[in-house]
Amino acid sequence: MHEKINKTSENTVEGANKSAFNALAQMKDKFNPDKARQLIELEESSNIIDSSSNTKQENAAHVILEEDEKPENSNNIVEQSTLDVIPQSKEKTQRRLTLSDKYDIKERPRVDRLKSNLYSDSVKITEYERKQSASEPSILKKAVRLITDKLGMKTKRGEELRDREAMRIALTEYREEDARRRAYEERERKVILEKERREAAKKAAQEAAQEADKARQEREDLEETMLLARDRFDLKERFKKQRVQEIVERDLNARLLTTDNLETEVLSENPEIQKQSVLFDGVQIPVYDLKGLSFSILSTTVDYRKPNDTMNGSLFDIGKETYKKVLANPAIWGERREDAEKFDGFGTRNRNARGDTICTSYWNSDRNIYSHVTGDLIYGFERVGPDSIISVFNRDGGTGNMDGRNETDLSDPDEIRNLEGADGNFGYNEILLRRYSENGIPKKPDYIITENDKITEAALRHAKYFGIPIVNIDRASYTAKAEKKGEEIINSISEKDNYLDLDNKLKELLSIAEYKAYFHQLENVGRNFDTTFISPDADPIKKQCLEIAKIEQLKRIDFIKTTLEEAIDKIKMDKRGKMDLSQVFSQFALFDISIQDVHNQTRSTVYHDEENSFYSSPGNCNFINVEFRLKGSSRTVKTTIYDGERVFDGERILSVDEALAKGVRTKEYFKNADSSFYDTIEPLAREYFDEFRRNQG
Repeated sequence: MHEKINKTSENTVEGANKSAFNALAQMKDKFNPDKARQLIELEESSNIIDSSSNTKQENAAHVILEEDEKPENSNNIVEQSTLDVIPQSKEKTQRRLTLSDKYDIKERPRVDRLKSNLYSDSVKITEYERKQSASEPSILKKAVRLITDKLGMKTKRGEELRDREAMRIALTEYREEDARRRAYEERERKVILEKERREAAKKAAQEAAQEADKARQEREDLEETMLLARDRFDLKERFKKQRVQEIVERDLNARLLTTDNLETEVLSENPEIQKQSVLFDGVQIPVYDLKGLSFSILSTTVDYRKPNDTMNGSLFDIGKETYKKVLANPAIWGERREDAEKFDGFGTRNRNARGDTICTSYWNSDRNIYSHVTGDLIYGFERVGPDSIISVFNRDGGTGNMDGRNETDLSDPDEIRNLEGADGNFGYNEILLRRYSENGIPKKPDYIITENDKITEAALRHAKYFGIPIVNIDRASYTAKAEKKGEEIINSISEKDNYLDLDNKLKELLSIAEYKAYFHQLENVGRNFDTTFISPDADPIKKQCLEIAKIEQLKRIDFIKTTLEEAIDKIKMDKRGKMDLSQVFSQFALFDISIQDVHNQTRSTVYHDEENSFYSSPGNCNFINVEFRLKGSSRTVKTTIYDGERVFDGERILSVDEALAKGVRTKEYFKNADSSFYDTIEPLAREYFDEFRRNQG
């Protein structure tokens, strides 16, 4: 068996069979030659197998008999059943089992055992790699091994060699299976990752949807909460305005002139009032002539559009025809709302315009007697009902004729007092009323107002229709009375008065319409053009008002100085810190002061210094702004104090001589310039700022 075998025939089945037989024939003492020949000829009589069968060769149909088995047929050494032809389909190809196939089948258990070791102990891989055979056994070796296996001839070296060859196959299959396993695991991993990604995306989408729903719900809850809060706020504001409305209406009613007041004064034989009557259309119309009797009246001028008759344009056309119809027929004024709404002009702004409001004016004989519109027909009202006043304006309100269903917008209980006080308008003011009650009943006049004995036919016609008297006002009497009162106030003013006393006298003086028109508070001081001049032949009242204004300005600046000194002392005495300005300025509703430094381009207030270059142009000067309003007063007093004797040239502050030398300003500019007030107030203001900021920490 160890002799050389012809290699040229080694790689063919026939050659391998012949060589194997010749080699084995020499071993006569060990086996039967006839039996060996039968074994070798097995290649020619192999069973037919299906090429599509499982690759695992242990499932092959042809099986080699063991040596101790006895064949059923002496002419064969394999089971007869293994020689049956396997049924096949037309689509399948057929081939015979080769010797290599049979050898592989025989070696399969060995390969599987070694491969199993690899799966159970991965350390074996290194061992197998070191011990494995480099190549597959030849056909001859496979044939010889098949024969020796049948003869039971095994050697230790042969088994080791076959183990090493099986190791190579086991390693190859293990690696292939491991690669397939890894590929499968990678595919599974990707599937799992993709599944996790989809689940994460789905979860994220669900969470996003939940967050969106949550955010939407929170937004809706917030909106609902805000709406509820807004409703509560609106309700509170509405209630507050209604309370203010009640106060204002009671205050107004307490002030208004009534026919009962007139009768009382007549019965008491007051010389400032006389009563007479005028016969009109068979009816005696009572007429009260007022010749100095103090009064407050709420009126509306029916023909206030009359001055627009000669003007063209849509704005001037509003109500042109309506007032004429009312003058001729007072019954139109007395129509209920449902009847008035039937007319085309109701709610419009054309020539036939009609609406659900009444624009009235409040005037006081001693204070603002000029605050209404004169005309041929003026209605007077001695009271207003509940929820009548919609708004109050210290000027023309520009209101619409269909605002009657609006809620009241009153916010100040002192609305009426403000109309006739020092801050009241010299001219027209406006109180907007609802024309109709909740039942649609129109508000009717309580008397007709005429001036200077100008009692027109329209006035008599309406007085007769409504059954009301006429109140005739003698303007000359009230003008003389106002002048006398003004002179008394002016004569009482003295330089010895302190600022608060002087301020109270000024409030009284400025409540008189004539003086309100002439008096102008001097707000600026320090520069030449801040000095007010008046013509020598000017009206005496104007001259008086200017002199009073000069006194008031000096007193005011001194008052500001004293106020700052007291504020500094209060802050210094405070040991707790964090003082509120209302504690510092307890007698003020407002006190504010700031310093503009044109050189450093800063504006300083009690709280901080901020950059402000707006006024830092060459030729300008530093200045101080002061605004204050005393408690209980509606008047805000403003004062600007300039450093008039020093100007900025764009680089530094110059004195008068330096500014003149450089041509920054002229002599005319510095004429009457005065920095003394600035030099007095500025250091006090700085100290006040420093002390307050220190107090705040």
